[in-house]
Amino acid sequence: MIDCILYGRVSTYKQDMQRQERMFVDYCHRNQLHPVLTLLDEDTSGSVPFRERENGGRLLAEIQSRIPTGKIEVVTTEQDRIGRDTLDIISTIRAIWQLGAVPHFTAEGGVLPRTPENELRMEIKASVAQYERNKIRQRIQSKLDGKRAHGELCGTLSYGWNVRYRFTNGHELLVIARALRAREELEPLVVQHGVLVTQILEPNSTEQQWLLQMHHWRQAGWGYGRIASELNRLKVPTKTGPGNLIHYQGVKRFSCGRWQCGNVHKVLNSRTTQDWLRMKRAA
Repeated sequence: MIDCILYGRVSTYKQDMQRQERMFVDYCHRNQLHPVLTLLDEDTSGSVPFRERENGGRLLAEIQSRIPTGKIEVVTTEQDRIGRDTLDIISTIRAIWQLGAVPHFTAEGGVLPRTPENELRMEIKASVAQYERNKIRQRIQSKLDGKRAHGELCGTLSYGWNVRYRFTNGHELLVIARALRAREELEPLVVQHGVLVTQILEPNSTEQQWLLQMHHWRQAGWGYGRIASELNRLKVPTKTGPGNLIHYQGVKRFSCGRWQCGNVHKVLNSRTTQDWLRMKRAA
């Protein structure tokens, strides 16, 4: 039997690995492959470069360390588990080949040794995956534009606004600090009060006064770091206070409750803030 590494990925926490894991078991049994390691990237978008994922970079490192001691192969379900960016998919599969391993795609014909024909097929599939990702992005953007037009929350709660959640049984919840986390906070409310009907943004007058002040400072030539220092000197609270768990770019961390150069930049350049400032100038 030939040793292999299993690799799986799902895009959101609502998906699970069960289908992929069942396919791994059946495929390895039929093809006399012996799994020595399973690497799973859960809640990981295909747009994240393979080497930057928690287990993507590890997979390539494992191949490199194991190849000198014997043959190793890589088993995943479909090529789009590797990613949905054309160049990233091509470079990753080529890296696997160059390290001396052979990829297997259980739902797409199985083993894919490096040949001119297979390289062409791989590149075509990578282009199709990129196209599908672009179409998904277009649909999402269209939906977000519609929500913004109706004053609804889109993603994180921007500084300067609160959000009022309304459910089918009439229950309302006004949230000031941050948007509710789907799994931990929103789903229990849906069970209790029915489907979420709307999540409407409402102005936070105090925060919007500070938004205008930050904008004026920026127009006067202040850098983001200087604005952050001044806000901290004046003890202006951030959207989330110290100790609050926040989610930013897929990373969970605790807020320090202080203004920093980065969050001033994010606040002033958010789509919600920029649209609001344009409306203020036009009024």
